[in-house]
Amino acid sequence: MNNTFQLNRFLQFFYRIFEVRKRQLIRMSLIFAGTPFVFFLISLLANDNISALQRFPIITGQLIIVFLLSPISFFKNVNHSKKGLTDIMLPVSIFEKYLSMMIFCLIVTPLCVIVPFGLMDTILATIFPGRFVGFAMPLLFTSFREYLELWLSIHTSMQFIFLLNLIFIKNKITKIIATYIALFLAFVFVILSVVYLIKLCGYNNSYHFNYNISYITLFDFSSSNKIEIALQVLRLFRISILPIILMGISYRIFKNIKY
Repeated sequence: MNNTFQLNRFLQFFYRIFEVRKRQLIRMSLIFAGTPFVFFLISLLANDNISALQRFPIITGQLIIVFLLSPISFFKNVNHSKKGLTDIMLPVSIFEKYLSMMIFCLIVTPLCVIVPFGLMDTILATIFPGRFVGFAMPLLFTSFREYLELWLSIHTSMQFIFLLNLIFIKNKITKIIATYIALFLAFVFVILSVVYLIKLCGYNNSYHFNYNISYITLFDFSSSNKIEIALQVLRLFRISILPIILMGISYRIFKNIKY
């Protein structure tokens, strides 16, 4: 029954994990609903208005943090030898349990930030346009399109944290932060080594290679520079293939958890 899927059974289990975590979701929603109100009070005390551009980074930062930490926040005990038994013993397939957790992190958690913050921000901006200038939510939705690569990179990071959450049992946050720092330093070392070798071989001077390829669109492979094309491939791999690989590994680990 590990890989089977039955819609009714899946929905019942998803509703159960939602019910179990309902209080936590409500508390979180109230906090994010209160954030625009705090900004409104600040505008009153400072006797100044707060524009949508000033509020936009706050909702974006909150969304990113909550999204990245959602696996730890809501499924910290999923691989615990005792605390994880409650869900694992239910008559639901491993695939249905894994899919429920993934949808919870990908959809439910972000909505608990976007909806309450967006509603309060819109209400205050409508009632007090002199204090709350403009609406922050359209800027957020626009950023999903204009900064697609950034949001997909954040999704990759969340999948990596989801994987580490299944690997580590104790002191998860400390170990995940340490793992991220170690991997970041290793990545920087590899990149600097490659750049040094390129310069050592005189490739940079011969082809006028630009290390910053962020100006190139994701699916643009028109460059005649082989290194730029290779970086484009790595760029696409990081935001499209790598998350799928991480999900595959995390599913395999979840399926083989021993309690």
